[in-house]
Amino acid sequence: MEKDKVQEEAGIETREEEDDESETKRERESGEIEGGGGEPSRKKRDPEAVSRFKQRSAALFAKLKEEFERKVAEHPDVDWSDSLVIDASSYRKDWDYVWSQAYGSFDKITPIPPMRYTTADPGPDYASEHDAVQIFCVKIRELRRGLQWPIHVFGLVAARDVIDHNRNIIFNRTRDDCQLTQEVPYLLLTGPTRAVVVVDPVDFEVALKVKGSIESEDKDLSFLAVQLTRISNISGTHLINKEYTSKLSTLELTFGYIVRSVEATINVRVIDGSWPEEGFSARITAHTSSRKDYRVLLLDSGDEMKKMSVTADGMIELSRRVVSVEFEGELEVSVAAFGSNCNYMEAEEKFTPKDDGESKAELDVGFRKLEVTVFWSLMSLNPDLSIEDPRPSFGYSISPSPPRQLRLLIVSSPARSSPIPSSPRAIRGAVARPAAASAESCLGGFNRIPMSHVRSASAAADAASDWQKVRAEWFARFKEEYERKVAEHPDVDWSDELAIDARHYRESWERIYARAYGPFDKSTSIPPMRYTAEPVPFDASEQYTLQIFCVKIKELRRGLQWPIHVFGLIAARDTIDHNRNMVFDRTRDDCQTLTQEDPYLLLTGPTRAVGVCDPVYLEAVLRVKGSTESEDEDLSFFTVPLTDVNRPRETCLITREYTSKLSTLELTFGYVVRSVEATIKARIVDGSWPEEDGSSARFTACTSSLKHNGVLLLDSGDKRRKMRVDADGVVGLSRRVVSVELEGELEVSVVTFDGSNICSKMEAEIRFVPEEVGESCVELDVGFCKMEITVAWSCLSLSCR
Repeated sequence: MEKDKVQEEAGIETREEEDDESETKRERESGEIEGGGGEPSRKKRDPEAVSRFKQRSAALFAKLKEEFERKVAEHPDVDWSDSLVIDASSYRKDWDYVWSQAYGSFDKITPIPPMRYTTADPGPDYASEHDAVQIFCVKIRELRRGLQWPIHVFGLVAARDVIDHNRNIIFNRTRDDCQLTQEVPYLLLTGPTRAVVVVDPVDFEVALKVKGSIESEDKDLSFLAVQLTRISNISGTHLINKEYTSKLSTLELTFGYIVRSVEATINVRVIDGSWPEEGFSARITAHTSSRKDYRVLLLDSGDEMKKMSVTADGMIELSRRVVSVEFEGELEVSVAAFGSNCNYMEAEEKFTPKDDGESKAELDVGFRKLEVTVFWSLMSLNPDLSIEDPRPSFGYSISPSPPRQLRLLIVSSPARSSPIPSSPRAIRGAVARPAAASAESCLGGFNRIPMSHVRSASAAADAASDWQKVRAEWFARFKEEYERKVAEHPDVDWSDELAIDARHYRESWERIYARAYGPFDKSTSIPPMRYTAEPVPFDASEQYTLQIFCVKIKELRRGLQWPIHVFGLIAARDTIDHNRNMVFDRTRDDCQTLTQEDPYLLLTGPTRAVGVCDPVYLEAVLRVKGSTESEDEDLSFFTVPLTDVNRPRETCLITREYTSKLSTLELTFGYVVRSVEATIKARIVDGSWPEEDGSSARFTACTSSLKHNGVLLLDSGDKRRKMRVDADGVVGLSRRVVSVELEGELEVSVVTFDGSNICSKMEAEIRFVPEEVGESCVELDVGFCKMEITVAWSCLSLSCR
């Protein structure tokens, strides 16, 4: 794990760098000049630096191997081939070390109830709506290693959030109350017992076992502790599906990320008559307006027509009661009743979320009336626990962090060496503050004393002393490397971290990719519609892609004032050819004027679909035009990864912000799963576009999964400028390429404005069913002319050949 971290900070994609090193060595031995194709020669590697890196890597690997062998010997009962099990065991140790004194034992269930602020009037200032995780279903998708259906499952599934870090139970069955999983491999969930709040990462814990004929023959079906969310800026509710493969099974989890939500606790009561003794079953569900196709199963009394559990006062005993609802959305509760004579009755009711209080409605299911009550509550990150951490700090502040993060940063022995980061960011993080700073301010995550193995105060003090020495050595080496780089690049503003990282990215890119893919500034040569015409190569298919929706200058800094005149470029780089796939590109003589009222860049790309395999990088080089060229300033200069290898399973919308020295840039993009490339063309086939009356048009495209976020293909402007149409009637669209889920839909919309009457508007839209290859063509009537919309479909290949 730590070796991977060293390699990540040493450059981009270490495997390719190692291959590149061997190739570079061969070229040096043969006397060849680095660089090729007539491009400027590249800076040669320092042989001593390469040698030092290899020595450090070898030493680290030897220590890791020694540590691993020691742990294997200490725990012979552990199956070290199941990485999820190993991580789960480590998670528990980390949790006990960090949180146990404040929040009790590891097995403790959250004491925080639902409806926490339902009756609070007024509620506390610190209670508000929060982003939350809504668990929809947990499925045993596949059995492995000879395990056969049916299986008898018991154990628990729980979530842990930042409020109290205790278990929020989702599924919990003892060995004497197993669930039989056969035709329906879904666990019958009973939680969470309160809303799961997202601030720091939410952890997901599973400890499921398969019952054997005797207790000693029970087996671990799924044993894991993983993160469900990460610290990120997610702007919209979306669905996420993740799979976790253990030794005996593959577990599939479906959950929703619900933004700006409140907690809804649901009660259902029979108010007219009583539920039939037998011959009827019921299914009660709830869903939000943003996730209509995914329901929270509150109760399913089964297909056996067994009597439903109802208390003396008519209250139906639901399996689950708590649902997270977007504050600006809706909650819909549905009751379906099934009779033995094939009778079916269904009733539903919608509720508008509130800060507190309750909402009631009656549902008529034919033979009985039900009262549905929803108790609303805001959420708070305060657990209402006033417990101080009594652990001695020995002059260090041992700040809590998510256990998984702790597992990555804390080493189990002070003697274990850490890698020497070679990237400017790692060095900058170590020396940007005075050497006498506190433990929290030095070396990022390495400020925590690794005392999980310490059993006495004296031993802890010795560990702290050893740890200080190790950190001092790290700091000295970091500082030396940092000062050397500052001296080599006196023109660089080292206070802008994003700009420093962008320069480091370029150096790494040229070292790894330049010989294979040309110069750093090269734009992708791969066109759209690559496989529109058959035959299609065997490696071309639907792929995971990114769709850039909009780029906004959200904020200006350091005295910069609106309006601004912006030029430069924004590009995406994927693993197909690692070249620039232009999204925005303007020269200094063709600036775009941005105002506070309209701070969006007019995008012109990407020129082909952006494929997702390894991380996709976004490169921004934007400048503000000054009165003279020497007065131009960097508005936004960075290169960042948009994706990582832990890619989502479902299409979702993501918004991220990047703050540079002069601005904050906001990027909105979609992650589109199993998608094909759609290239759109609009042509006037009947009539003509008005020449002089100033009519304008707005062309957009959207997919069925991201209806509220369209790709702006053309906006001829509010100034009623003439729209560009060539001699063949083809409209000059600003953007043409859209990624569309193969199982979804593409909708193209054209809105026209009559220049003689600016209040006159006509809109037409058409839907297309995606294809892997070929074209789809439909005519649209926009009033004064007819247009032919043609969509050229193409599947994608991750090969540049």
